[in-house]
Amino acid sequence: MKLTRYQKFASRWMKDLRVCLLLWRRQGGKSTLFAFKILQVLLEHPGILCTFVSASLSVGSELPYKATQIFGELLKTLREVSAGQGIDIRSNGEGLDDSDLMDLFQVTFRHSEHVVSRMKVIAPNVATARGYSGWVFIDEIGFIKDFRALFGEVEPIISRDPTFHLIMATTPPLDDAHFSYDLA
Repeated sequence: MKLTRYQKFASRWMKDLRVCLLLWRRQGGKSTLFAFKILQVLLEHPGILCTFVSASLSVGSELPYKATQIFGELLKTLREVSAGQGIDIRSNGEGLDDSDLMDLFQVTFRHSEHVVSRMKVIAPNVATARGYSGWVFIDEIGFIKDFRALFGEVEPIISRDPTFHLIMATTPPLDDAHFSYDLA
């Protein structure tokens, strides 16, 4: 997948910082970058959970689809690079159409028989942000009602392991009374 210059910068920043907040313009490729980064984390860290918290259920439901598109591009590129070198690239998603492949990503990415990485999409409320650990991606924090309380519940998710990250992004909130304004 070809990232824009600012997506590349943000991706490197996400890798280096445990907690980061990206102020991002609308339609700037933020959710595509999140899908790319989540897929990268799932592939690099067997057994990890990536939780995507979205202020919009519509955007949240699109994330697995974007991840499957990126994975398809990755497989195609790997096959092109390995062609003629005697390397056979296979996936447990072989032969699946887009909707079946999307189901594969909504639940798990299998590394081996007993090790899976998972992506979970949850609603932005305190009740759903409990009991998980791993990387957390929160989209449009400036539009999440009572984000301060949600932030307090999300922090323990990443606190168990120093390799876990909290990545947040938003377009600027409607007014400076929102807690995301204080964070920025």
